[in-house]
Amino acid sequence: MVRRLIAAAVLSGVLVGLAVTPASAFTKKKACKLIPEATVEEIFGAASTQTIEDGQKGKFTTCTWMVPGANGASVTVFIGIDKPNKLNKKDFKENSKAATAEKVKGIKKGFIDGITVTFIQHNNFVNVQVLAATPEDTDTDALIELAKTLYKKL
Repeated sequence: MVRRLIAAAVLSGVLVGLAVTPASAFTKKKACKLIPEATVEEIFGAASTQTIEDGQKGKFTTCTWMVPGANGASVTVFIGIDKPNKLNKKDFKENSKAATAEKVKGIKKGFIDGITVTFIQHNNFVNVQVLAATPEDTDTDALIELAKTLYKKL
């Protein structure tokens, strides 16, 4: 009888622990820690000349890198990670159905539209952008590689 009571108590504790622990939660790491400067350099072929980090713990995190681009023009590389909410989920749904939006192989719930890859992964709403002098100058392959690298880390 005592063994059954102890077993029931242990099982109850495990079940409560599982109920409290979310299967996937908003990232605890800052964006600049998820994608270090060395990764940006590897993907874009040039070292960042400036890195700017921003965020509010538990709500959002961003990282912006300035990378030398073609013809001496600077390229802005940006990642922003937010908690999904009603507004960004609505925008995601609408924008993913836009005529210019395309699926990205390797990112299950995401799309690319111009210079932005947007996806939702493990309770993280993510935008990855590369802003070059003109949209035509954007290295789309590097943009997608950066997005896939971040997707795997979340």
